[in-house]
Amino acid sequence: MPAQSRKQRELEQRHDLFLELGRELLHENGFHQLSMDLVAEKAEYSKGTIYQHFSCKEEMLIQLCMQCMKGLLLLGEKAKQYPGTHRERLLAFQTAHELWLNVEPRDLYMMQYMNIDGVMNKVADDSLSAFRSLEASIITLCASIFKDAMDDGDLPPGELNAAELVYGMWSMCYGGQLLRSYETPLAEMGVSNPGRAVTTLIQAMLNGLQWQPLMTQEQTDTLLHHLETDYFNETLAQLREGNA
Repeated sequence: MPAQSRKQRELEQRHDLFLELGRELLHENGFHQLSMDLVAEKAEYSKGTIYQHFSCKEEMLIQLCMQCMKGLLLLGEKAKQYPGTHRERLLAFQTAHELWLNVEPRDLYMMQYMNIDGVMNKVADDSLSAFRSLEASIITLCASIFKDAMDDGDLPPGELNAAELVYGMWSMCYGGQLLRSYETPLAEMGVSNPGRAVTTLIQAMLNGLQWQPLMTQEQTDTLLHHLETDYFNETLAQLREGNA
C-alpha cells in the first residue's frame, strides 16, 4: 500500500483523538450528556472540525463500539486456536469474553447505548453494515466451535442447532454481566463469584448435553486458571495498550 501523506496521518490521528475523548466522556457522563460541543471543547478544536469526522454523536458511538467488538473478536479468535478439545475451546471463548470485559468494564455500558431508540437510525449505512458484520463474525466464530463438536461427534445431535446453543450460552453470559454492571447486591444475596457461577452452570449444561469429554469441576478450574493467567496474556496486553 502507498505510504500515507502527512495530511492523511494528521487526519487519522485527529480522528483517533476525537474517538478517545468521546469514549472518556461517555464513560464519565453517559450517552445522553455527550455532545459534539463537549468533544470539541475537550479536544480544543472547533465543532465544525468534529463534524468533518463524525456526522453526529451516534456515529461516534458506533465507531467506538466497533473498536470494542474488534477486541472481543481478537480474543475469540485466540480462543478458537486453543490447542485442546472443542469443549476446551468453548470454555476458552467464554473466558475470553470475561477477560475482555475486565480490560475496561465501562465499555459494557457504552455498548448498551447502541440499543437506545433511534441510535441505529442516525448512523451512516456503511457504519451500520460494518457493525452488523462484526457482530455476525463474533457469533459465527462461537457457533463454529459448537458445529465442529457436532461434526466430530463430541456433541450428540439434539433439539437445538449450533446457533441456538450459542444464543442460550450468550444469554447466560451476557445476562450475568449486565446484572453485575447494574450493581445488583450479588454478594449480599450469597453470590460471591458471579462469573464463576455462570461458568459452573454452563459446564453442567454441557455435561447434560453429553458433550464429550465430560468435564469435572476440578478440570474446569485447572483450565480456567491457565486461560486467565497465561494463555490470553499477550492478546490482553495488546488490547490494554490500545486502551491506554
